[in-house]
Amino acid sequence: MNFNSSERADAMSISRYVPRVAAAVVTLLVATAAALLVAVVTGPASGEQGRRGTGVPVSLVTTISTAALSCPILTPARIAAQLEVASEVDPQAPRGIAALSDQVWTTWRPSVATSPTDPEASITALARHMCDLSGQLRLAGIGAGRWEFALAAYEVGLESVRSAGGIPDSAVEYVERVSEYAEWYSHQPDLALARPAPSGAIGGTEPGADTPPVPVPGEYVRAVLSAGRRCGEVTPARIAGQLMAASAFNPNLSGADGGQGIAQFAPAVWERYAPAARAASPWEPLPAIDALGVVMCTFVTQQARPGADAYDLALAAFRWGPDAVQRAGKVPDSAALRGFIALAHRYAQTYQTDPRLGGRPAGGLATGTPSAGRPTAGGSSATPSTSPPDLATPARPAATPSSPPQPAGTASRAPESRPVGAARQIVGHGSGRCIDVTDGAYLSRPHLQIWTCDGGGPIQAWTVYDDGTIRAFKRCMTVGGGSVRNGAPITLETCTGSANQRFTLNNSHDLVNAGRCVDVTDHGTGNGTRLQLWECGGTDNQKWSWKR
Repeated sequence: MNFNSSERADAMSISRYVPRVAAAVVTLLVATAAALLVAVVTGPASGEQGRRGTGVPVSLVTTISTAALSCPILTPARIAAQLEVASEVDPQAPRGIAALSDQVWTTWRPSVATSPTDPEASITALARHMCDLSGQLRLAGIGAGRWEFALAAYEVGLESVRSAGGIPDSAVEYVERVSEYAEWYSHQPDLALARPAPSGAIGGTEPGADTPPVPVPGEYVRAVLSAGRRCGEVTPARIAGQLMAASAFNPNLSGADGGQGIAQFAPAVWERYAPAARAASPWEPLPAIDALGVVMCTFVTQQARPGADAYDLALAAFRWGPDAVQRAGKVPDSAALRGFIALAHRYAQTYQTDPRLGGRPAGGLATGTPSAGRPTAGGSSATPSTSPPDLATPARPAATPSSPPQPAGTASRAPESRPVGAARQIVGHGSGRCIDVTDGAYLSRPHLQIWTCDGGGPIQAWTVYDDGTIRAFKRCMTVGGGSVRNGAPITLETCTGSANQRFTLNNSHDLVNAGRCVDVTDHGTGNGTRLQLWECGGTDNQKWSWKR
């Protein structure tokens, strides 16, 4: 082939670029291969197999973690994933953070006073609904208790899953989407309740494992002594240790998880349990210290159970809320929570040597008052180095913690009695559900109900005593008001030795008091149906057995 001069010039020009083009192609191919390799090894940054969640607001971490204790299929990450799909975990979402249907909300709401736009109530209702779906699928022999099957039932309905004998095609996309978000949330430290760095909204930082103890400031010594004299398990040294672990005696600390003031009261705990809640605030150190003694003694009594350290459980209840600890039946599995408990114990051991708190000095912790400037020769510019006679700490026997004061007009405490056998669940024949303490034992006289049997948690653990009582949380099953009329509520109350607290589960499977039977109201079978006393009729809603 012959080329003219112009064509030869064009050919030579093109030939100069061929190596460059080839090199560019090779570079592009190498880069593409490398990108593909990274994608295979690490997974894509986004898309169907690599979803990234919005994240959980700090204010809802404890609520989600508590809700996850409702049944074994749930975890904080799984609940967060459902909230992500429902609302992008938005507490202000128009339909509520969980976007529950009207029927689900009405069935599972914590109380009639709550609203589906209340994020805490909505999360609680979601967890209860998921647990119920899981239990019903297990009874139907579908899914072997797997979370994914409950997800499918949540999305397309229980009957659709039953009819399909598994996950229907119409639920696959939802199940996969929630599962991918759950994988992402399972790697987020917030949902392990690791306490993040303090917000600093109000000055100060939270103590850590390497924070050395400081002397109890002189202006707080009298309050610490008073708070530590309310019950045997909560001593002045323990009050001081808890304050040090919570805030290092900083009355202006705003914790990242919502704790307030010197004791780091959660607002909900302050409102429900603190005797000073109406007259003072957790930001006022002296009322807060006094309230800490009352609340910790209350939690020691409520959380006490065989084989567990009641004080550790009380610390966990103060930090996480009592319902979380009751549902878990132990200190919840959180490294941060256990670290806090260990820190409070370590500080308490140090304060046991503080003579102002009734201890004997052993060196290592000065009793001066840092906030008051130069200490006097006696050890503190504000407080004598030893307790005055009226503040001496009395000897504390290692006894069962005292119960809260009795309301006026109630009978005196019954003589000591002994358990007969181990704690067990009581299951109803008509519902297949267990007798359960409504909303936790922290209510004064909770009305008993039926609820899905939870596998042995303390909220369903009943022990027969040799005086004929049946007890949970060291309180007695009771016919409310001492009545023997039809419809009298079955409650949990302080044991008094009265006849309305003596029950017999006979060979006919009747649970009897005063010749009448414990009855599930209106033959109900759903979670939350309350118990009452009714004349015995031999019906299934009056038949009970000890769960093996």
